[in-house]
Amino acid sequence: MNDFLRVVIAFNGGNERGSYTNLANKLNIARSQISDWISGRRKPTEAQAKAMAKLFLESKEVQETGVSVTLRSIKTMFGMKDALLPATEFGIVYLPLLAALPAGPADYYEGEKIKELPFPKEFIDGASYLILCNGDSMSPTLEKGDLLFVKPADQPVFGKIMIVETEGGYTIKRVKKIDGVLRLVADNPNYICKDKCVAVRGIVVNYMRKPV
Repeated sequence: MNDFLRVVIAFNGGNERGSYTNLANKLNIARSQISDWISGRRKPTEAQAKAMAKLFLESKEVQETGVSVTLRSIKTMFGMKDALLPATEFGIVYLPLLAALPAGPADYYEGEKIKELPFPKEFIDGASYLILCNGDSMSPTLEKGDLLFVKPADQPVFGKIMIVETEGGYTIKRVKKIDGVLRLVADNPNYICKDKCVAVRGIVVNYMRKPV
């Protein structure tokens, strides 16, 4: 049993049954994502690692396991790298460019990184990674091939462009609450979005138009 699984079970009062669901509910994410973390298929985002560190450090049961659950320790468990590489003396930050959406998940992990690109620190607005827009559902705001700057987020910011997990995969849409229900909305008037929002993974804080 790995350390993270031990912590997850301890956080559920020592009961393995329901432990994935318990943590998922606390983090407001899908249960399947906890399973993916434990199996090594995916890694948590920086924001999710911080949230877990806070939860685990406040849990007496977790503390009794003897497993270190500081943010640094949690990131070490998953082999995570800092989302932002150190800025140079010229204020440049290198961000990882990930596979285009909806082809791959939004969470940053090394296997999806295509390359790292430099940008002025003040331009990235807190972004942790880059993705390429793949499709025309957000046209004319976003076009296929546009470079998007994404900041991890797990709560919707209504009206903003978000990276969203649906039952069919990941997509780039706005999230709006209509009649008390979260709905995904495309900017392209010819595109009708029928997908349901499972979880929010990030917010697009800036973008660059693909060179003509």
